[in-house]
Amino acid sequence: MRRIMTITLPIVLAVAAFWGTYGVLQSPRYALYQIGKALKDGDSAIFLAYVDVPRIIANQRPAAADARANEAEENLRRAIQGVMDVVVGANPQAFHAQMAQIMNQLETDRLPSPFLIAYAASIQQNGDRALVVLSDPQSGDRLRLGMLRQNDQWRVVHVDQRDVRDLLRKYAAQTAG
Repeated sequence: MRRIMTITLPIVLAVAAFWGTYGVLQSPRYALYQIGKALKDGDSAIFLAYVDVPRIIANQRPAAADARANEAEENLRRAIQGVMDVVVGANPQAFHAQMAQIMNQLETDRLPSPFLIAYAASIQQNGDRALVVLSDPQSGDRLRLGMLRQNDQWRVVHVDQRDVRDLLRKYAAQTAG
């Protein structure tokens, strides 16, 4: 009996570890971890593998064009619109080079851990689609993301326009004041 348990227990643990790892690697949380890690490391190739930036920017264009407020926000809106025009119209090599430059300029010391991003997110999954809510309970900020599983990989394909607008207004107010 003892010999059977000695053989069975490691096999059961190995199978459980395999399926647990497989489940994590196939989940939206793993994609969020990879996005956070890419931001921390400044790796634009991994970031672009998990975030469909041109699609997100094309979806954000109407919201940025409609945002009207004070002069600081208007300047921010024009800058964002200029970036959108460049990104949406860029060829793939120029786009990847531009993303690499942007990622190298990020201040990553204020970013949370990739594990924190992945496991603090609220995820509602429905088949090949997922709604992800990243929120900061202290400031009340939130960012809602739409994810889609394509070719067995989760990608961010949508960012809520209202959340982006609110975060940009808050950022503009902090940098202006």
